[in-house]
Amino acid sequence: MPETDLVPFLSDCMKENLTHARHVENEIHSFTGVYMAVVAGLLAFNFSNSDTGMTIALYVIQLIAGGIALGLIHRWYGVFDNHSNAAKNAYLTLVDINLNGEKLPDPLRRMRELQKCTDSASRKELIKEYKKSDDLESMYLFDHPRKVKWLRTRWFIYGFHFAILIVVFVLFIHAIIVYLLAG
Repeated sequence: MPETDLVPFLSDCMKENLTHARHVENEIHSFTGVYMAVVAGLLAFNFSNSDTGMTIALYVIQLIAGGIALGLIHRWYGVFDNHSNAAKNAYLTLVDINLNGEKLPDPLRRMRELQKCTDSASRKELIKEYKKSDDLESMYLFDHPRKVKWLRTRWFIYGFHFAILIVVFVLFIHAIIVYLLAG
């Protein structure tokens, strides 16, 4: 690919991956909102229901659905990370071409190095090294600074889903105990 075609291609790749990442993030938040509303409705129905067998059955369904929901959320965050990383790879390659003056095939060196990273820790270290060697602040902010480093939106989303599962599980155990004591 000629160098003149590489910059628009990488720019488009970065924009498309950012768009896909945003779409996945919107799916996560929409799904979580709808899921919580459905669970709240089922819990309200269960509290007003006098049929203990039906209540237990609905709790079982909610527990299964909760496990599936956690699996979906986990998968979507993996897809989100892949799109974000691909966009960041394209961005760093554009930095090499436009700011560091690297010519083909060297600009693709960083992208290849980043794609070889198998875990997020080694990827973060490699990006830290790039920032030191470039001595420039990011023109595109991929990672927003946080006062508490480990505090992320994804942990709140996971926390909400786990909390719902715990509440449903406790209510399920309670319904079984009530059923056994009544029978």
